[in-house]
Amino acid sequence: MSVSTEVARAPHVTVLGGGIAGLAVGHYARCRGLPFTVIESSDRPGGLCRTVRRGDFAFDLGAHRFHDRDPDVTRDVLSLTGGGMHRVSLGSHIWHRGRLVDFPPSGLNLIATLGPLTVARSVLEMAAARLRRPAEHPSFEDAMVRAYGRTLADLFLLNYSSKLWGVSCAQLSPRVGGGRLKGLTVRSALTGAICGRAAHANHVDGAFYYPAHGIGDITDALAGSCGRANIRTGARVTRVHHDGGAITSVQVNGHECLEVDRLVSTIPLPRLVRLLDPPLPDDVAGDASRLRFRSLRVVALCIDRPSVTGSATVYFPDRATPFTRVFEPRNRSVVMSPPGQTSLVAEIPCAETDPAWMESDEALVGATTSALASLLGFRPEDVIDSMALRVPDAYPVLDLDGESRAQRVRARLEQFRNLELSGRGGRFEYAWIHGLLREGRHIVERIA
Repeated sequence: MSVSTEVARAPHVTVLGGGIAGLAVGHYARCRGLPFTVIESSDRPGGLCRTVRRGDFAFDLGAHRFHDRDPDVTRDVLSLTGGGMHRVSLGSHIWHRGRLVDFPPSGLNLIATLGPLTVARSVLEMAAARLRRPAEHPSFEDAMVRAYGRTLADLFLLNYSSKLWGVSCAQLSPRVGGGRLKGLTVRSALTGAICGRAAHANHVDGAFYYPAHGIGDITDALAGSCGRANIRTGARVTRVHHDGGAITSVQVNGHECLEVDRLVSTIPLPRLVRLLDPPLPDDVAGDASRLRFRSLRVVALCIDRPSVTGSATVYFPDRATPFTRVFEPRNRSVVMSPPGQTSLVAEIPCAETDPAWMESDEALVGATTSALASLLGFRPEDVIDSMALRVPDAYPVLDLDGESRAQRVRARLEQFRNLELSGRGGRFEYAWIHGLLREGRHIVERIA
C-alpha cells in the first residue's frame, strides 16, 4: 500500500477548542499525516495561553511558564519557536507582613522573615504531623498539614489556596495543586532552613523556559504548524450528535453539520455534556452540571519605572488583598515593555456572579493600582496606562465532590469509542503546558 493511500484512508480528526490543548492535537496530527480540523468559537486561536498587547507593552493572560519536564516536548517546542525560548532562573516570593519570603521556602530567608521561633515550631509540627496516621480520604488541607505542619501550611499554602479556589481547603482535593508542590518536601525544607542550602531546585517555581515575546509565541507557533486552512475560527459548536456508541457529527453555529471520524474535545467538560444529542442520563448530566470553574479578572498596569520587583511571581495569601498573584512580564523577557519602563499583571480569581467579575474596568484598575502601589512601593501616578480583562473558566475547581463527579462523567463518556478528552477544561483536571502537549501527542499516537 502506498503512503498516499494510507493518508487518504486515515481518519479525520475533529478537535473542539483552539486553545493550547487543541492546537497541540492539530500539530501532532499534522506531524503524523492525519487530516484534521480545529474548531474554535472565538476570532483567533490560543485560548488562555495568549499574549495581549497594550501599546508598546505586552502581557500574558496569567503567569504562564513552560517547564522542561518532558525532553521530547521541550525539543518540540524549542523547534517550533525557532529557538526563540530562553531559560529564566528567577525566584518567586510570598508577600508576608510587608516582607517577601522565598517560595519555595529556603535557607536563611525563612528564618529572617518568620523568625527562629516560628521556624523551630514549624519543624516540630512537621515531625509530629508525619507521625500521625493519615486520613483515609484526605483533603488538600489534611495532606498539606501532614506534609508541612499547621504553621507553614497556613502561611504558604492553605490561605492562598482557599482564596484562589473560593473553597475551604478541607473541601479541596489533594490534587488541586497539579504537582506544584512536588519537590517541596520536609527533608528539603529542613535542609534549606537549617543548613542554608539552595533547596527545591526541581520545584516548579524554579527555572523555566519562556518565549521572547510572551507565551503566545508557543500557541502562535502551534497554530502556524496546524495551518490556517485547518483552523476554523468563529465556529461555535452548538450540538454534538451520537448514536450511543460513537460521536457521529457536530453542529456548528446552529446550522452547519460536520461528520466525525474521531473527535477530540478540549472544551469545558460540562459544556460538552450539555451539547450531546441525545442527552446522557440524568445522573451523568447532573454530575456534569455541578462541576464548577474559577474565572479571573486580569489587571495590567503599565508603569513608568524601570523595575518594581525582582520576582518571577509574587503570591499574596492575605485575604484582605484582592489579587492572588502578581507578575512583572519584563522579568521574564525584557522586550515585554519599552526600555526604562515596566508593567505589573495582577490576577483576581472570582466566580462570574462575584462583584469582582461584574465590577467596571475603571473601578477594578483603580483599586488594584492603589493596593499594589502601597504594597510594592511605587506611586499611583507612575501608572501611565492600564487594561482589565475577563478570563472565564480559567481553573476547574477540584473540590472532593467535583473530582469524583468528573471521574464519573469521564468514565461514562468512554462509551463513545471515537471520543478523546484533552486539556484542563476538557478533562476537568489541573494541567501544565508541557503536560498538554504531551497529552496531545499521545492522543494522536493512539488515533494513528
